[in-house]
Amino acid sequence: MTTLDLIKNQADHPHIAASVSDRELELIDSAVLKAIDLIELRIDHFTSISTGHIAGVIRKARSLNRHLICTVRSPDEGGRISISDEERLEIFGVAAPLVDIIDIEASSAIFRDVLDIVNKNNKILIASVHNFNCTPPYREMEEMIRFNKARGAHIVKIATMPQRREDILEMTRLTVMHHRDNIVTISMGQMGMITRLFFPFIGSLFTFASVGSTKAPGQIDAIRLREIMEIFSSQKLHLHP
Repeated sequence: MTTLDLIKNQADHPHIAASVSDRELELIDSAVLKAIDLIELRIDHFTSISTGHIAGVIRKARSLNRHLICTVRSPDEGGRISISDEERLEIFGVAAPLVDIIDIEASSAIFRDVLDIVNKNNKILIASVHNFNCTPPYREMEEMIRFNKARGAHIVKIATMPQRREDILEMTRLTVMHHRDNIVTISMGQMGMITRLFFPFIGSLFTFASVGSTKAPGQIDAIRLREIMEIFSSQKLHLHP
């Protein structure tokens, strides 16, 4: 069974990915580990981006026995520091054999190169789309899913910033209508915080939570999020097929 199959096989346990830096990896104790299913290593938040340091941190994370996501986020879509595309490709090349999932911005100039690295290592690729200003029209978001799946992404992540109640409804509609398409959906910020709780129940493969500092607007502490999710799981309210 592949990593993607395991993530999809959620039953009554919606999945949480903890976003961490190298220092925050130390904060993952037994309580946090019980709450999470994946660990997103945010390399743009690491204290060093030398390939030796990155490989060492990934090996340490691997010992925690959770699916690992490698993300080197561009500042254009929320990254902390600017890392050249050449450096990012080198990092992805080192990380790919050691992690389960690679995340790259769908708009990145190196998307095809990263896809090649992922496929050569038989791993999973997330094509990410972040909009920190608004929620695009529904049809535009549907096209994002179609286009990125067609060019090889295994998972499409769409994170948008709601400006009104209707934006939450549109993202909810997108999540339900495309629940079989291997998507991750998030409405960010204070208004969208509730979607980090319920979107995994209705079609998003997983959601992101914080351990230490938040990496995106509206992220919730991982343990707290799991505690709230357990209330709904115990009531058999999980709608994901």
